This record gives sequence, C-alpha cells and structure tokens, in this order.
Amino acid sequence: TSGTARNAVRDYIDSLQSEPPPKRRRRAAPILRDENFVLNDPDIVDALPSSLVPVVVDLDPQVSQPTDDPRTGSDLHVIDTPINAFGVFRRFTRPGNAAMNQHDPEGSTSLSTMSDIRFQTANDAFSPFPNKNSFLLSNWYWNGGAQKSKTDFRRLLRIIGSDEFNPRDVAETAWDSLDRKLGINDWDREEWQVEDAGWTECSVKISVPFHRYLDNPGVRDYKVPGFYHRPLVAVIREKLTTKKEDAAHFVLEPYELLWRPKDGEEPLPLYGEMYSSTAFLQAHQDLQQSPPEPGCSLPRVVVALMFWSDATHLTQFGNAKITPLYLYFGNESKYRRSMPSCKLAEHVAYFQQLPDAFKDFVTQYTGQKKINADLMTHCNRELVHEQWRTLLDDEFIQAHEHGIVVDWLTTPR
Repeated sequence: TSGTARNAVRDYIDSLQSEPPPKRRRRAAPILRDENFVLNDPDIVDALPSSLVPVVVDLDPQVSQPTDDPRTGSDLHVIDTPINAFGVFRRFTRPGNAAMNQHDPEGSTSLSTMSDIRFQTANDAFSPFPNKNSFLLSNWYWNGGAQKSKTDFRRLLRIIGSDEFNPRDVAETAWDSLDRKLGINDWDREEWQVEDAGWTECSVKISVPFHRYLDNPGVRDYKVPGFYHRPLVAVIREKLTTKKEDAAHFVLEPYELLWRPKDGEEPLPLYGEMYSSTAFLQAHQDLQQSPPEPGCSLPRVVVALMFWSDATHLTQFGNAKITPLYLYFGNESKYRRSMPSCKLAEHVAYFQQLPDAFKDFVTQYTGQKKINADLMTHCNRELVHEQWRTLLDDEFIQAHEHGIVVDWLTTPR
C-alpha cells in the first residue's frame, strides 16, 4: 500500500513539472477598457479646485425639496447649491421656517489662505539677503564648519571667481543685522502672556484604596497640586467674540459635500472636514429640531471641540516632561488648523502626573517599598479622570445642555 501511494505522489509531481500552470492575465480597470476613454487627454488642463458657488438668497423652488422629519413631523427643506466645474456642490438640510444663513466661511478662500508657502519673485528669492552673492558667501561661512579645509577654500574661490560675483554686493551688506534676523524664530517675536489667557491653578484629589488585609485598610484621599487649566466656556467665548480674523472662516451651518460624476447620476458623498461629517450634521439637525430655551428665539449652532494631548520632554537628558492639552475647533477647516501661522490651537491645560511623593504616601499605609502595579494603574487613571472632571465643570455642563448666548463677530447674537 505504501509503495502504491508513493508512486501516485511521484506521478502527480511529474505531471506538475511537465505542465506549467497557466499564466494569470491582468485585466485593466473597467474605465481603461472603455473605447471612449483617453489617457493623458491633451484637452485636459491642470487647474486648481474652484470655490463652491455660494447659496443665493432667492432660492429656485426646484432646488428646495421639502421632506418630513420622522421625529417631529415638521418640514425639512433640502437645498442644493449650484455645481462647480468639478461636479461638487453642497447640500443643506434645514427646517422650513429657518432663515438661510448668508455667512459663507469659504467665500474668501484662496490658495494663499490654505498654504504658508510664499510665492517668491526674483527680488526676494534670497531674502533676507539683498542679493545672490551675499547669500552664497554667508552660506559658505555658516555651513562649512568651524574649521575650514582646502575643499572649503576652493569653494570660496569658485564663489568670488564667478563672472556674476560683484564685490560691492558683499561690501554693502549689513551682516550683523542679517545674522540677527536669521536667529529669530516666529515665536520669539511675541512674548507669551499668561494674564490674558485666564489660567487658573487648583489641586486635584483622588481616592486611594487599601485592601482589608493591611493594618490600616480603607480609602485615603491624596491631593495632587499644580493643575493649571483654562475654563472651557471662557475659551469658547473668547474664540467667538474676540478673534475677528478666525470668525470669517468659522462654519456655523454644516452641510453635505457631494460629487455628481455625470448628469442624472446619484451624487457621492465627499469626506474631509469635521463640519461635513455625518456626526456633525446629525448633531446640528438634533439641535434645530429640539425645543428652544424658554423665551429664546436666537439662531442656534453647534460648536465642535477637538482635544489633543501628548507627553512632551523638556530636556534632552533626564525624565522631566509635561503633558499639555490643546483644543481645536471642528468648525474650522483642517487646512487652516494645520497651518501654524493661523495659531488655531488653544492651549487649555497641563495634565499632572503622580509625583514621587505619592510612593511615600502609599508606603505609609502598606509598609512596603514596592507599590502594586495594579494600584499605580488605578491611581493614574483616577488622576486623569479627576482632571477631566475639573475641566468639564458645572459651567461647561450647563452650556452643553442649554447653550450660551454670544455676540457673534459677523452677526450679533
């Protein structure tokens, strides 16, 4: 039996070697198999994305399509803006009795507002140097190392021996002033002012449990001092009432961003901004369909808060670190949030960590120098939760449930 099986395996291997497997053919994408599709069409010209056409005041009745809200039974109007050159348009869903918001945050958007890159001309290509020769000479001096070699000397000869070199270009250059300009960072131009930011300091208390088998069982309170933070409601008010430059780009009414490939086809959703996401749209509709506060007839909008935090080492050597908490507003475009020059990150807190004295506190009740890892994990988690409880104070909870009244910079109240 074993001999028969061995022969069968050998015959199968020989058949595989004599008949190579068929080669797999790669099929092109369906669009590439279309006879009318032209790759590298010479008629297509590169162009920057055009801005979306704003909503007009007098809406075409065919554009506004009333629908029923199953939750409240009220009418909802679906309003589509005209399609731009790329087939992209916005879709607003609003109650029938709501007035159209004429604030268009993207109306003044241009390439310069979306990028920090300067479009240089021939005159400022070597800025802050006045000319090419002064730039080349300074580059040779600073980037060639403290001790010059023969190779550096030959590089210097090539600079001053060039036909384009003019001694007057470097003789009239204010070198000390240029060195000071090159040594200043953007954040060195302004001092950090703490008094205008509303920072407060408090202690955070956590409960440390000790099991019943110890001499002193029970729960003991431990205070961690030095929790610096800013009240979130104050940060929101400051953003909406004082920063006029940011108000022009602040989205008050979210919308669906859609793309229609061809006429007559169903549009496809485009995702990229917080204010065009499903969660933001749902929160906005829930707010508009909810009963207003007693005696309040003001427009109601959603302010989206986006938090970010990570530990930051303070020194190159050692373990000194801090954990700052930053706040971004989801009503602003991600392109502006990623531009440091816009300064859209709000610094709102410094998270504290358990100090070294906490180990002495635990040892006082356990009598052991080594602290249980599970206990440390629990206490660290409790400290984070208590600091967040301090940030999400009663004022913030009240604003979250009932809202706050602010004088908007572009539209009062």
